[in-house]
Amino acid sequence: MKLLLFFVGFLLSASAAHSQTSTTETFKFSERRFGETEVPVEINLPTSGSPPFPVIISQHGSERDGKTFTGGVGKTDEYTKRLIKRASARGYAVLAIDAFHNKGLEANDKLQFPTASAYAEMLRDKVGELTNLDPNNVFYTGFSYGGRSVLDALYKPMEISKWRALAAAEPDCNSFAAPKPLPTPVLVMKGEESHYPPKPCQIMAKMYQEVGSDITVKLFAKSNHYFSHNGRIVKGKAYNGCSDDPIVIYGRGDFKTASGTPVSFEELRAGRCMTATGGSGKSREDLNEAVDAVLDFFDKHRTK
Repeated sequence: MKLLLFFVGFLLSASAAHSQTSTTETFKFSERRFGETEVPVEINLPTSGSPPFPVIISQHGSERDGKTFTGGVGKTDEYTKRLIKRASARGYAVLAIDAFHNKGLEANDKLQFPTASAYAEMLRDKVGELTNLDPNNVFYTGFSYGGRSVLDALYKPMEISKWRALAAAEPDCNSFAAPKPLPTPVLVMKGEESHYPPKPCQIMAKMYQEVGSDITVKLFAKSNHYFSHNGRIVKGKAYNGCSDDPIVIYGRGDFKTASGTPVSFEELRAGRCMTATGGSGKSREDLNEAVDAVLDFFDKHRTK
């Protein structure tokens, strides 16, 4: 309670200054792999607009290569770093989550990553209680592992309507929830030269569109996974081995490829979709454009 009151007080006082302010708070959130843990969240208020501010919750990828949070506790990636700056100018508050804090995780520990979408949902529900942030305009985005975390919302039809819109930057889409009509629009952004090919995301989008859901895939012609033009294939663990025929998850123990072939849980647990085909190259020529595309999408679906 004290933490929540401090959070509210900080936001109210900072918003009055009408300039970008950031602070880091640590919340106790839980998910199934690590249980209850401390999760740092950097809270960034915008340089424009007035409260209540629309809110973007952003999840880093497997590499926290962008910035250290204010106060030195927590990190995020370059995607979220640029999002904070560019969203601030449009009047959005950005809440960045460090899902790896104190977990001893590295980029290749992909099968040990926490379910970061659970952290985002708990943070979203806290934000909705604060009077100077807009509970009717809460958005979720993330890059790579963060993008996959965004698409986790597709598994939860009762939860997804709490998000105004979702934007997944470079998710793998090698497995996804069975198509259903969604109340929330979704943007997926892919580099055409990514080591996570666009094909499974296009298959996913088509299947969802066929049942009436609003999912759009935006392609960047010269981009690799990092929205860069200097990409190359390297050795590295990646969840991209099912890109030609991704796995559709219909329920517990009910898995099929998009073409209809049954798949067992044992096959998935053994790493059916994992490969040693990674990618590199971080010149990031298209990253600002990708971030702006997300903000344009959120602007389109933001209520006034």
